[in-house]
Amino acid sequence: MAAGSGQRSTAEVLREVFGHAELRPAQQHALEPILAGRDTAVVLPTGSGKSLLYQLTGMLRGGTTLVISPLIALMKDQVDALRARGIAAAALHSAQSADELREALNALRAGELRFVYAAPERILTQGFLSALPPEKLALVAVDEAHCASQWGHDFRPEYLRIGAFLERVGRPQTLALTATATPTVRADLCAILGLRDPAVIVTGFDRPNLACRVQKVRGGAEREQALVELVKQSAVRRGAALVYAGSRKNAEAAHEALERAGLRCGVYHGGLDAAARNAVQERFAKKELDLIAATNAFGMGIDRADVRLVAHVDLPGSLEAYYQEIGRAGRDGQPAEAVLLFSEQSVRLQEFLIDLSHPDPALVRRVYDLLCSADEESFAPTPHELSAALTEPSHRVDAAANRLIGAGLARRVQEGRIALDEQATVRYEDVLDERTLRARRTADERKLDTMVRYARGRRCRRDAILGYFESDEFAGEVGSEGCGRCDVCRGEGQGVPRALTEPEIVELQKILSGVVRARGRAGKAKIAAMLIGAKTKEIVGTWLQELSTYGILPQLTREEVYARIDVLVDAGLLESVGERYPVLGATGEGLAAMRREIAVELPWPQAEPEMPRASVTRERRSEKSGARAERAAAASAAEETWSREQQALAEALRVFRLQRARDEALPAYMVFSNRTLEDLVERRPTSLAELGAVYGLGPTKLASFGDELLALLRAQLAAPR
Repeated sequence: MAAGSGQRSTAEVLREVFGHAELRPAQQHALEPILAGRDTAVVLPTGSGKSLLYQLTGMLRGGTTLVISPLIALMKDQVDALRARGIAAAALHSAQSADELREALNALRAGELRFVYAAPERILTQGFLSALPPEKLALVAVDEAHCASQWGHDFRPEYLRIGAFLERVGRPQTLALTATATPTVRADLCAILGLRDPAVIVTGFDRPNLACRVQKVRGGAEREQALVELVKQSAVRRGAALVYAGSRKNAEAAHEALERAGLRCGVYHGGLDAAARNAVQERFAKKELDLIAATNAFGMGIDRADVRLVAHVDLPGSLEAYYQEIGRAGRDGQPAEAVLLFSEQSVRLQEFLIDLSHPDPALVRRVYDLLCSADEESFAPTPHELSAALTEPSHRVDAAANRLIGAGLARRVQEGRIALDEQATVRYEDVLDERTLRARRTADERKLDTMVRYARGRRCRRDAILGYFESDEFAGEVGSEGCGRCDVCRGEGQGVPRALTEPEIVELQKILSGVVRARGRAGKAKIAAMLIGAKTKEIVGTWLQELSTYGILPQLTREEVYARIDVLVDAGLLESVGERYPVLGATGEGLAAMRREIAVELPWPQAEPEMPRASVTRERRSEKSGARAERAAAASAAEETWSREQQALAEALRVFRLQRARDEALPAYMVFSNRTLEDLVERRPTSLAELGAVYGLGPTKLASFGDELLALLRAQLAAPR
């Protein structure tokens, strides 16, 4: 343990203990009220040195500083770094062995620790409380403090217990730290933690060295190819790169794509055992590995300054989560970039994750009542056993159990079993009432809507993010002129505006006219299908086919109409109204352009050379034939990469399709096609709404066998592996 700091000055401790000549201006600003003894809430961007605030204060104060954090990686890294400086420190978390926990508690009880790190669920346990030194804690630092607010992007119910803990230990000076908190979240976390007349220090969110970009892709192979090109071009030669995915499956897919491209890449997600995760983390921290594909479980607390690229292959659930993750790039102050590979499919993934993390309140109550009804206190079922008892899918039951655990009403015991927490200090009605649960879900849905608007929008990326954190709203900062570095400011993907030719003006008029006649009832896909005169079931026999604009652009493909609509949206002539399921509408300027009342210059896509109609028809037939062959080859390749779980699901779907075809005396493809089967395997829908989004499953088929198909999918998802 380092010698007591005595009367050494802040500058001396900073230099002699931590090896820094001076504090950064933001750190100096935040440190002033902390050293004055005030409770303080600090919002500093990722990489700005938040941990030094409580470490420096703790060394100046003497005694024991408690750091409450949910991040095991951060605890490990900071404890190792403190010990390397000769400072006695220890951590208490679930990944430790019984011997390690016992050793840490004994050191705490003996007053030997200058710093102790603990997970929030551990601080109110009797073992921890009894081990605290008899004298008052010198300081309590609450890291990731935004987790205390149910309106934040990473609400954790166990953070609600920190206020009770602070009362229990005599209300020592408390420091709350976060990198991402809107005004609403800042006020909420201060109230929940019970900070007394707190100083609230917000040093700004801008990262001038970080260039943000959104690249639209269609998912699947196109997304993987874009990722490979991105990593090869921008990161691995100059430093490290992090690739974030929204699911374990997608993290594995990104990892495999990068490995196939000859790039040495690690993978990190919750499905790997602890030893494998720790090995990847340590190799990355030691610069033995420069490229990681991971879920958002990776990176928290990893102090590596040379990350040049953070790429997302899936849409994050909120701007807060996104900004926190991309904040791991360029922590050395050198130029870095954050690229979001955005596909509409990733919106559906986040909707599924919201559904999974917010179980039906009635199911949460049923799980709780079942745990309460046990005859013996030792009753501790597995999620699978609870699922069987409640006849509900195991993943939904597990989500309900997690809600009980997070609220402090239940706990996991040996082998993942679930038991009521006999030391619970809260009542069910106080923490899990239906109104609160539904409000939390609504908050997460709004955050996703904001993230979707960011990805689809054409506002300066920096301004959009900073405006959100300043006002809780999706808008640029007042008076901002743009960052000059993001894709929007640089005009990437837009082309050069120019005067339109007469045929192009007619195209523009026809598209705007089609949108106007749709009267705000159709999105881009249906508008494009209507304009080219598509003969698909989404158009034929519907009101869209009755419009006078049906088929007025037969010379264009659907993709060509998409490109033109995107130009009109970017130019403000069309607007996309609605969040996750937007429809198109014409703006006042768009109506004026349609009537030729104003002239506009646009980066209009160049028309393809004209061919005789017969040639066009033959070419399109050839394209369709080639497309079918490509789809068949892609399907074969996709099946070769499927996991065992996916292959089992595909086989069950084939059996279902065959039986249905026999019952109705139909060819199997008329029940549903192979493309539909592939989409079912990839998406694995869990509700009729999600099922309706699958390719080839319209209202008729849903009414005919949607419930049976959904039951099969649920059974497959719930089956033990």
